[in-house]
Amino acid sequence: MAAESSRSCRSRSSVQKRELVCGHGERPVLRISGMRNNPGRRFWGCVYYEEECDFFRWTDPEAESEDPHVAKMKRKVAALKAKVRALSGSSRLLQC
Repeated sequence: MAAESSRSCRSRSSVQKRELVCGHGERPVLRISGMRNNPGRRFWGCVYYEEECDFFRWTDPEAESEDPHVAKMKRKVAALKAKVRALSGSSRLLQC
């Protein structure tokens, strides 16, 4: 997978920070994994990710060295916190 990622992605330096771009020259967008073995884990994917581009990069590569169960629970907590924030915003809209 790393070989695929390196083929479909190149890094471009900028003055302020290093930006990721896919093989299409597009900046990737932040996505959330729905896969069984990585639920809620965030990753960068091309805007054409589901159609034709296989660019993929985890946002938390250091988590791969953690215990898999701990990493999974951290991702679940992060996903639940994001859901709470989204629902809190929705409930504010419902209040009169």
